[in-house]
Amino acid sequence: MTPIMAGNNTANSTANSTAHNSNNSDYNTTSTTIYLMNGISFSDVSKNHWAYNAVKKLSSSQSSNQMSLPANNVEGIPTQITIEGRTYSMKSYIWRDFMPISPSSGKGMIASIRLIAQDDNPIPSNLVPDKLWIINPNQDEVWETAFSDEPRFSPGTVEIVARGGPKWEPGIMVDVVIRIPSNDNGDTYFLRLPNQTIQRTS
Repeated sequence: MTPIMAGNNTANSTANSTAHNSNNSDYNTTSTTIYLMNGISFSDVSKNHWAYNAVKKLSSSQSSNQMSLPANNVEGIPTQITIEGRTYSMKSYIWRDFMPISPSSGKGMIASIRLIAQDDNPIPSNLVPDKLWIINPNQDEVWETAFSDEPRFSPGTVEIVARGGPKWEPGIMVDVVIRIPSNDNGDTYFLRLPNQTIQRTS
């Protein structure tokens, strides 16, 4: 059975003009069935499979109309996309706060995401990311969330923040996926940033 995700494989992570239409069965944003890379449905995943818990969470989210991550091929989500002739990439900073005013166990994860236009020109307001997934492939865990802060625009960049995440251990490596909502053509875009380290502030 093909794994649903793996944090270290980036061989096919870059694509020149990758728009995943919501009508594409490989990246369906409305189906109530989650598929693995080889088209295996959630009901076919053995409970002792390492990806069972992550796929179960994704399936539960989708069944409540919250899921839109193309879970059948997370590794195939590009790290660079081209939209209407402009190329975009992503940077992230993920951390947990252990400052003295924080709880003794620290605060939950915070993720600052920056969508970056390669040409440094302003990013259109309709391309602001609206959904975030942080994937811990070693523990079969996924944090799925909307962004909590208003976007901040600067030349060639838009930054947006998600708060209130789980208390995963600082130092672990995670993969980050964002969704850029449908444009006028009805295309929905996904962008991935692998191998990001959860930082600790204290």
